[in-house]
Amino acid sequence: MNYWQSRTAELFSLLEQVKGSLRFGLPPSVGSVFFSKILFEYGCKYPQVDLQIVEGTSKKIEALVMNDQVDLGVVIEPYENPHMRLKTVYRSDVVLAVARNHRLAERTEVEIAELRDEPMLMVSKDYMFHDQVLAHCRQAGFTPNITFTTSQWDLLLEMTAENQGVTLIGRPLVEKLYSGRIKCISLQNPEFLWTLGLISKKCKTLSGAAKSLWNFCDEV
Repeated sequence: MNYWQSRTAELFSLLEQVKGSLRFGLPPSVGSVFFSKILFEYGCKYPQVDLQIVEGTSKKIEALVMNDQVDLGVVIEPYENPHMRLKTVYRSDVVLAVARNHRLAERTEVEIAELRDEPMLMVSKDYMFHDQVLAHCRQAGFTPNITFTTSQWDLLLEMTAENQGVTLIGRPLVEKLYSGRIKCISLQNPEFLWTLGLISKKCKTLSGAAKSLWNFCDEV
């Protein structure tokens, strides 16, 4: 390769580098469980991207994407919005979380209908997950006995560990943070999945930085 060929190759390499800013909407609960690893590896691969994290509930993040205040965001599935692209990036299950000394702690699975009279600790209505819990309980034939709501996942888990109630929550949140103090019990009838999706606005062309993260989620 001669000098000019070498310089041309270097120029094209520079042009192909992903640059610019990327505003990414991320619920704080899923950040520690799944996206912390992705965002670290993404930053290593694309160091010239100015990645700006905007925290909020999935409902808030959906609004931010719709209003062009963030480029990409994370939501809880099932999710439907005709104005959004959606790509599933993570799947797990929702479990019943109970204290180690709870009466159900020795069980490996429960039917959701068995929770009819249990004092239920819940995330606030700001979360899409709140609506999903209500929908699954209604599908099982009852309205949950909600005794406490909060926007703080760690408070929810702390109260569960202290046997102040039970909660339905994504398995990874318990296993990563509270596996020693809380028992996870599988749910049946109906099955309850915990699925994270990446969204972007359909009518908006993805920038190079946004497209790179969209595609990067398939690589890890």
